[in-house]
Amino acid sequence: MTALQTTCRRVIAAARALDVEPAFFLVTGDLSERGELESYSRLMDLVAEVEDEGYPVLLAMGNHDVRDNFYRVFKGRHCDDEERYCYTSNVGGLRAVLLDSLVQGRGHGELGRLQPETPGQDSGMQGSRDGVSAGPHR
Repeated sequence: MTALQTTCRRVIAAARALDVEPAFFLVTGDLSERGELESYSRLMDLVAEVEDEGYPVLLAMGNHDVRDNFYRVFKGRHCDDEERYCYTSNVGGLRAVLLDSLVQGRGHGELGRLQPETPGQDSGMQGSRDGVSAGPHR
């Protein structure tokens, strides 16, 4: 068992010990220290382990992540330099809006367009009063 797996199991145990059941786990980057394919494969295994315990896991990119490697592991495809990993998820009665401000190879981030590109596509910003938004740690 790796140190990361041990930490993951400790987090699950701590969540179970709380008086209130967590609705989800939110990981706001860095998802990898150097953005290597192998690290995302390990992360995907850990995400599956946490989700098997009944907790949804929401991920957001950090400044050390490599978006294309993340996409190759989690989505099974490459992504172009401009494609962002932004999404919404309805969990625990909340709408979570996850933002990707990663500027590849830089220590800072920038937010791009948040509105939908396609008419009728839900950007995740409408229809909910209660929610949480997240981006990377920077």
